[in-house]
Amino acid sequence: LPILEELRNEVASEVAGYREMPLHEKALFVLEAPFTVMRKMSIPMTAEETYSRAFLVLSVFLLPLWLCYYYDAYGSAVGRTDSSAGLPVPLLMFLVSGPLAGAVAKTTTSAHPPEPKAYAAVIAMGGFVVAATWIDVLADNLVSVLQLFGLCLGIPSSVLGLTLLAWGNSIGDLSTNISMAKRGLANMAITACFAGPVFNMLVGLGCGFGFLLQSQKQTEVDVSLPVELVVGFLFVIGNCIMLLAFGMFFRGKVPPLYGYIGLALYVVYLATVISLSFSEEEG
Repeated sequence: LPILEELRNEVASEVAGYREMPLHEKALFVLEAPFTVMRKMSIPMTAEETYSRAFLVLSVFLLPLWLCYYYDAYGSAVGRTDSSAGLPVPLLMFLVSGPLAGAVAKTTTSAHPPEPKAYAAVIAMGGFVVAATWIDVLADNLVSVLQLFGLCLGIPSSVLGLTLLAWGNSIGDLSTNISMAKRGLANMAITACFAGPVFNMLVGLGCGFGFLLQSQKQTEVDVSLPVELVVGFLFVIGNCIMLLAFGMFFRGKVPPLYGYIGLALYVVYLATVISLSFSEEEG
């Protein structure tokens, strides 16, 4: 079959590249290989730089496996059946994904991504949704790993959240914003600095509480406002006031001095909340 031949060529090219890698890159490649294969086999991608017809068709066909795992319809609930059809849920999903994969194979070529763009956009939107589920699973496991480190090293979970988790969650935004600023898109970079946290707080908290209430079959949940969060609010408010003051004083321009003061504020913030966290643990 042409698809299998293309898949074999893709694997052969990856293996050929592996042989030319330095030793440390080979080790990283081996560690990443299982996740890379699972990602390519479950996330439909139509971007020109990552396009592969074989993996696109395969990801559309095998997508139910990932969705069954994510929605707990696979594994412990693999025998769950649909009341209207009397068939297992995974089988019903494969009955849908099989023809879809065949249609994608018929309407695409290995030379370039799917056309027209509207068709590629529909596939890419599906890939975006699946990628979001991957991020959800990885984030959940990352939190579990951080909790393990906290228990083994005696570090409060709040400190891990303020440092490792916060840095890992923000490093992508940091690199993107710096790149935009270097290209002269300073206004866009500053806007993104505020738009990202606003999205996380509104959409993230909203969806999080929605899923929590739905899973626990409750209409309300008790929450508390820890002192570390209060300190964080105060520093954020202080930073916003400082940014407005610099903008007004320098007539719409932000000097490098603001960056140094911002870094100093972050160091003071970290030192304050970490000391508060350890003092609470000792108390």
